[in-house]
Amino acid sequence: MATCFRATSSSIRVLSARERKTLATEARPHYDQLIVGSIEEPEVWGRLERKVDAMIFGDVLEHTADPVRVLQMAASHLRDDGIVVVSMPNVAHVKVRLRLLFGRFDYEDWGIMDRTHLRFFTRQTAQTMLRDAGFEVLHSEAIRGFSQLKGGSAIQRYGRTARARVRNFLVKIWPTMFAKQFIHVGIRLRDRERERQDPVGGSATKSSTV
Repeated sequence: MATCFRATSSSIRVLSARERKTLATEARPHYDQLIVGSIEEPEVWGRLERKVDAMIFGDVLEHTADPVRVLQMAASHLRDDGIVVVSMPNVAHVKVRLRLLFGRFDYEDWGIMDRTHLRFFTRQTAQTMLRDAGFEVLHSEAIRGFSQLKGGSAIQRYGRTARARVRNFLVKIWPTMFAKQFIHVGIRLRDRERERQDPVGGSATKSSTV
């Protein structure tokens, strides 16, 4: 991810927090600052060297015991008009609903029912979480699912393409039922109010991401 950000502009500074030291060691060369520790700990946030313009929580908050508190701690380290981008699995996906209909709530090794998830969210409850943490939701987007596998015979590739088109159509007409994930973008409420009061005022150039 850091490499992709840097490719867009040489002025971007990228910061990251990793809980596992092994992953941190591999990722460290790609970041301006990398912190080893849990984002649930205030001490970790206190080690950030600067305020940032954007924070990305990519499939992270559902692994925390109190995501509202995590977002509140994050807010104090955002610059004026800074944003958070939150990606979360959709527990209201049709597959989970059907299992519940038959009395099943089975954990899996990955995906929506990842066994390491501590919290589960729908589109609405994820937006409520952001508001409870002091953010206004600027944008929400449904994600069909994970990238398609490549390779295989012509028939297999055609089948994958056909299924993807059907899923894309279903997500478009009923996102809360068929989207596997949602991406939400939020801005701190007090910054949003300031923008409304001074719509002509400029904002700082985006340069830092965590």
